[in-house]
Amino acid sequence: MSTRSKKNKNRRPAKYDSLSRVLFVGSVLLAAGLIYLLFASDTVITDTFGISKYLALLVLFILLLGVRLIDAIKARGDREALNSLKRYRRALEGANEGVFEWDLVEGRILASERAFEIVGLLYNDAWQALEDWSAVIPEAEIRRIASQQPVDTASSTPFRLSTSFIDKRGETIHLQWQGSVEVSDDGNEISAIGSISDISEQKNLEMKLAHDAMHDFLTGLPNRSLLIDRIYRVLKRLIRKPDATAAILFIDIDNFKTINDNLGHGAGDALLISLAERLRGHVRSSDTVARVGGDEFVLLLEDLRDEEQAQSFADRLSSSVRAPVDIHGHTVIPSVSTGICMVNDSSTSVETLLGDADIAMHTAKNEGRGKVVVFESNMRVHARKRLEVEIALHKAIENQELFLVFQPIFDIQAKPGYAVGAEALLRWQGASQQDIAPSELLAHAEENGMIEQIGNWVIHSAARQLAAWRTEGYPESFYVNVNLTANHFENETIIQTILNALDPAGLPRNSLRIEIVESALIKNPEKALRVINVLQSQGILVSIDDFGTGFSSLSYLHRFPFDALKIDRSFVMDIAQSKASRDIVTAIIIMAHRLGIKVVAEGIETESQLRFLQSAGCEYGQGYLMAKPVEPSGVTAFLKPAPAVTEEIELGYVT
Repeated sequence: MSTRSKKNKNRRPAKYDSLSRVLFVGSVLLAAGLIYLLFASDTVITDTFGISKYLALLVLFILLLGVRLIDAIKARGDREALNSLKRYRRALEGANEGVFEWDLVEGRILASERAFEIVGLLYNDAWQALEDWSAVIPEAEIRRIASQQPVDTASSTPFRLSTSFIDKRGETIHLQWQGSVEVSDDGNEISAIGSISDISEQKNLEMKLAHDAMHDFLTGLPNRSLLIDRIYRVLKRLIRKPDATAAILFIDIDNFKTINDNLGHGAGDALLISLAERLRGHVRSSDTVARVGGDEFVLLLEDLRDEEQAQSFADRLSSSVRAPVDIHGHTVIPSVSTGICMVNDSSTSVETLLGDADIAMHTAKNEGRGKVVVFESNMRVHARKRLEVEIALHKAIENQELFLVFQPIFDIQAKPGYAVGAEALLRWQGASQQDIAPSELLAHAEENGMIEQIGNWVIHSAARQLAAWRTEGYPESFYVNVNLTANHFENETIIQTILNALDPAGLPRNSLRIEIVESALIKNPEKALRVINVLQSQGILVSIDDFGTGFSSLSYLHRFPFDALKIDRSFVMDIAQSKASRDIVTAIIIMAHRLGIKVVAEGIETESQLRFLQSAGCEYGQGYLMAKPVEPSGVTAFLKPAPAVTEEIELGYVT
């Protein structure tokens, strides 16, 4: 509300006041003259002017009535103006706004009751010094508004500003002031008139949205965007202080997918929250802990002495993380793989630093998980190689460059021994161009996340080859072994994949047999056991491959219902030179037979190896001594010949 409207709200408008005064004075003079004439001499007024005294009285009455009418019109106008002002104030207050006027000349303020309520002050309907409102109107803002210049030749210029203050409850209140600055004819600011509103809810929402845009919704940690900003600040500081060493620790939870698959995603989220708290509790306030992916965290450690300090910190953190944690009633012992990249060159980009730390982390994972690895420049070569192989493998699948070869498995107790089955081995026509050994192909596929797709292709291709061999007259007992990795046993859809490959071709369930390496059992024993039990219930046989190379082989042999085990080639190769190897092989064969498990020896390359295995009671074997991996058509040469059919025409029948 303006000063003028406040001071003059009960005064009559000027146009009504002037007319009223003229009519009032004139009416009084005229009335006095008529009364004198009427009552002093009736004949004078009648004879002289020809007007009766009654007519004169009527004129006097009309004049007085006119004055009264003008006063009534004026009063009605005042009431309407006042009501209009009240309606305006009620509308503003209904919209959660207060009204104010700043007298910029006198340095005082006049405000409505709602304005006082908004700023938390006791209502006062008089002018107040601006100093009384200094807690909610910073002096700097007052000076800024007072310095507003009118736009062009306008007599006022609009303004809008936001202020904040702490109220008596300790809460931050955000206010918005808007209105216009009135300027005098000589160009001086004389007053600011406008409204005030509480925008705390809107401001808090904006602040929450800004916070959420820079933080992870699950853990509350900074996200990748905020992390990048802080790494960028570190690089800027390196320009001023070249010795201000920092480090980036890229951390990935080992076997996180296993926890999600077995305990559910809720348990996975609980583990992430727990790990986030542990990481946050191990760093200083100047450091940053961020979540940058599903199970990936990054620590930015500032002001370090050297690389050794960063590695020492990472080792302690890795050990601390292994403390058991209760997740939905299950005890979980988490472990993490950590890659370290030092930040000591201001010319390095943020993405390069994060990429190098990521490379170091993957190197740590490949070294056995739970490791800490510091980035070295030659690791980029391997990472680049891995990416090239991934791209090439995708093209290999599209261009049908993958194919299978088969290494026969022989019954070494028969004389002579013939192939009873074959192991399907994956080959890639472009592998030589990528410098990938056949034995590394599945490892690359597993590392690139393509193992499930390729494994499914191998299963269907092996089943098609089996069906083709049966059409060619191969024995019905001839089987094919297919190797599966840990990834396949984490996904129970592998069971349906095998059935979909066998059943449409009319193949017996035991004609396609599965080999599983011990690492697949170590990764998730419970899940692997469930899958193996279902496979066997469907008539599909399962073997453990590379037996004897792991620390838990004996316990797995006891727990898992394997149909066969394959002795690792490392033991077979040392049979002739090492008595220990001979004793181990003999013990494995005896133990397996007592458990009702058949034994296959891998890597037989000499006659002495073969003779020892035969004498020890090993049933089956494969190796270069008997047959190298061959194309499908080459397997025929190792089959037992079909009985010859001789035709003799004698007594009219065929024998």
